[in-house]
Amino acid sequence: MTNRLDELRRIHRWSDEEYNTATFLLSENMPSTLHDIGMVLCPFADQALTNHIAFQPIFLGQGSPALMENYWDLVYEKGIQGCYMQTELGHGTNLARLETTSTYIPETQEFEINSPSLTSTKWWVGGLGKSATHGVVQAKLILPNGKDMGPHLF
Repeated sequence: MTNRLDELRRIHRWSDEEYNTATFLLSENMPSTLHDIGMVLCPFADQALTNHIAFQPIFLGQGSPALMENYWDLVYEKGIQGCYMQTELGHGTNLARLETTSTYIPETQEFEINSPSLTSTKWWVGGLGKSATHGVVQAKLILPNGKDMGPHLF
């Protein structure tokens, strides 16, 4: 349903107001609403709150210029359906107990993200687990020397 609404938005060049009206008339809590909500709240909410409720504001605030150039149009037009992934099955949103790690590998200049147990399984908001194609993951950054730098976004 979400993809069809986005397709109709592009075909008919709906304004944000027209798109919101169509979503409201369907009387469904659409996963795309969670994708967009931070764009609405951004002017009124501090960055920490906004980062916890949507994908787009995190992408805007954390994305490098190269990432923005390559992917922003897809994110904005919902060719990429994103979600924020912090909550873990075993302990909800308690960042102090976050189990997921992201270890930096200098040889490849990459991060290896690891959820080592059943309790570290990421749990998503609403229907985003069914419709999201990408995500911003909250994980503990581990440096090559093993030092834990605490939670970061990846």
